[in-house]
Amino acid sequence: MDNKRTQFTFYANYRDTAQMCETEEGKLEWYNAIIGFALDGAEPEFKSPDSKLLRVAWINVLPHLNKSHQRSKAAKKRGEAKSRAPSVPTDEFFNT
Repeated sequence: MDNKRTQFTFYANYRDTAQMCETEEGKLEWYNAIIGFALDGAEPEFKSPDSKLLRVAWINVLPHLNKSHQRSKAAKKRGEAKSRAPSVPTDEFFNT
């Protein structure tokens, strides 16, 4: 099974942080950090003029991203367990 994520929840405070950036470079760096970590697990390196702001924001956002990833993995495990459960054909179920 492929463990790569294909989606994640994007919260308004992620956008709010980007709006606090003074440069477009900082905004792009922030969005790329969120997306890269949420989907690929890539740790960001902030180098833009907004890097101090982004590092502080990252410290606050990281626990939420990690929790989201844990929930996603748990949901996938539940889904795999359900798909492996033997199914009862409908005719046999109602004729017993």
